[in-house]
Order: sequence, then structure tokens, then C-alpha cells
Amino acid sequence: MRFLSVLLILAGLAIAFALPLYQTDFAGEAVETVEVFDRTKGGWRDGWQDGEIGLTASGGPYRIRLEGELISGSVNLPATLPVFVELTGPQGPVFSGEFKLGVREENPNSGTVSERLFVSLPEFDVLADGAHTLSVRLLTEGDINLARMQAEIVGKAQAADYSFTSAGLGIFAVGTLLYLISGRRRKKARTENSRRWGRQ
Repeated sequence: MRFLSVLLILAGLAIAFALPLYQTDFAGEAVETVEVFDRTKGGWRDGWQDGEIGLTASGGPYRIRLEGELISGSVNLPATLPVFVELTGPQGPVFSGEFKLGVREENPNSGTVSERLFVSLPEFDVLADGAHTLSVRLLTEGDINLARMQAEIVGKAQAADYSFTSAGLGIFAVGTLLYLISGRRRKKARTENSRRWGRQ
């Protein structure tokens, strides 16, 4: 029962959270990757550069994923950092807004832990075929030791599907309950065995 309960717990978590995470962070067809910041081309203030991307109305919905690399030994950062993103097409602005870059640790179990910035933006459609200009700017006052940042544009993007979240949490709850019951049974069995040996 203990093994089954662990499987149910893991399956419940996967159904509730892994599917939406996969859809936002990994699903879709890569269209283009552009560099929107390079510290070597202007320092931390002026290293930002707009990217030109060719998009078609039939290729949507699209999603933009931002990933930033920090200089080794960076200062302590908050959990999120504000960033402004704007995409302009032949007919004007297509997508814009302020979002939160998450700070992720890579290789936490190794001796060299590096931090990266990452965010998956909401999906959007374009109205006209042609060149689109992507502008990205961090809304921070000081230098956060950002080395470079890339924007990956993916087509046929999937919206995060949370319809199975309730079912996943239900499976997780059942697995947790079975795990607790199996733990009590094992404890009771050990107690009975110790009493039996004590009488002998």
C-alpha cells in the first residue's frame, strides 16, 4: 500500500501542476530566437537591443519566452524582477505589458550554482504577416549583473490547461491518506511484534 500511495501522490502532482507547466514553458514550435540584451554591446544600461521577427497570422497563437544569463557571483536578487515587453507589427502594437521574471537556480546540487532569469508570457495572435519588432527592458534601477538575455518565440502555443488540477489534487489527497494509513499499520505491526517477543 505504501508504494501505491507514493505513486498516487506523484501522479496527482504531475496531473495538477506538471501539465500546465509543460504547456507554458516547453510546448509549441520554435519560430525564432533573438538576443535582446548583450552586456558586451553597451554595458548594463545600453546593452538592450530590439529584435526583428517575421511572423504570420496563420502561425499563431504565439508565445514569448525570456531567458537571461547572469554573471557568475551575482548579487542577491529578489524572487522576481519586473520586465516590460512590447511587440509591434505592421499595423501597430500587438502585445505589450509588464511581467515578472523569475530567478531560477541551476545545478543546485553541484559546487557551482548559477542563477538564470526566466518567464513564459501569455499567448497572443498577430493580425498581419510581416516583420515584427520586439522590445524588452528590465524595470530595475541598478545593475543586477545581467550578462545576456534571449527571447524565444514559439508558434502554435498552448494555453495552460488547469481543467485537470482538481482531479490531480484529489488523487494527491487520496495518495496522502493511504500513505498515512499504511504508516499507522506498520507502526501497529511493529508494536505487536515487540509485545509478542516480550511475552516469549
